[in-house]
Amino acid sequence: MGALAFGLNVFLARFLFPSEFGRYQFAITCGALAALIQDAGFRTLIFREEAGASRGFSLPPLSWLFWRHLLPTTAFFCFLALVFGYTLLLPSTIYFAFFVWCSWISSCLKGRRCFLEESGSSTSFRLTTVLCGLSLASRFSSANGALWGLALGGVLWGLVSWKMISGLCGRTNSSPFRVSLRKLYAASLSFLLIDLFTTIYFRMDIVMLNYFRSSEEVAYYAASYRLFEAVIFASTPLMHIYFAYFRPLFLAREKESRPMFFFSLAAALFIAAGLLFVAILGREKILTWLYGMDYLRAKDSFVWLMFALLFALPNYILTQTVIASAKERLYVWAAAGTALFNFVANCFLIPLKGGPGAAITTFLSEALLFFCLLICGRTIWGRKWQKS
Repeated sequence: MGALAFGLNVFLARFLFPSEFGRYQFAITCGALAALIQDAGFRTLIFREEAGASRGFSLPPLSWLFWRHLLPTTAFFCFLALVFGYTLLLPSTIYFAFFVWCSWISSCLKGRRCFLEESGSSTSFRLTTVLCGLSLASRFSSANGALWGLALGGVLWGLVSWKMISGLCGRTNSSPFRVSLRKLYAASLSFLLIDLFTTIYFRMDIVMLNYFRSSEEVAYYAASYRLFEAVIFASTPLMHIYFAYFRPLFLAREKESRPMFFFSLAAALFIAAGLLFVAILGREKILTWLYGMDYLRAKDSFVWLMFALLFALPNYILTQTVIASAKERLYVWAAAGTALFNFVANCFLIPLKGGPGAAITTFLSEALLFFCLLICGRTIWGRKWQKS
């Protein structure tokens, strides 16, 4: 799934002018921000509860969430896009609605350890949207064409996927569900806040670059950032497998979960160090081969973002551990502090250094989050953490 998304970005960077590619990245970033409300933290809540149910809590059918939350919020954001004249955001909002829908289905399947089925579902979604995006981008040679292609692909996949949801997520779709949305929002609020704060320090640099600099600057930075993001996408299935096995192990035999955590943390750090070594040696060849000579201006941003992996990959293990152990409220505070730091640092470094400044801020933000999550992690096992 991540490889297809990365391939689409590489194609658009080569096929479109940098200014048009920058417009596309800006619309995608804004759509991802709207997707926070469209998802409302349900993706993580579904994953956790399917991996190991909490006492006294029942998940609704996916169709229930679709009609009562996803459809109304999507209609609201589409209305805002039309009212304020940001027509570029209309297809982005529609695409991310079905991205959220796909993530809910995936969370159900991953929580039940149905990884092959989840892989097929996610890959079919990405393949459908990417093919439609490529087709319309090639036809119209514009960011609008690519975005409407993604939206069309999302709609087509959504129609087909409705057959997949019978029995997914808690009760069957024919069973009545009597818990109100208010109670569900209360249960998912921590996850919504986590997604909000992490999205701010993952996505706001694109928005601020567009504001302080130009669409071309967005394009050059986005080219290097998509490589950083590709590593995160590639590691996501492994992190979800870790979560699906760690959560029930922690609930059943808390002490035996510690070796699994420390081994996974060390492996993530080792992989990040290897990728950094490759990036330092071959940054110019990598950027030229993928994007062309025009994007060599992204090499400084690229190196800083690869340094950020030294913290970003271990952070992934730490966040999965904190959520699996139901300590997400601590994570909320860590993510909030990191988001605030990221915003302030970007306000200084982006006007001063442009894309490399945004990359430096990402590195510092990941480092700050790493140490905050380590402090959160010590509360999971208490004094036993120190004796491990």
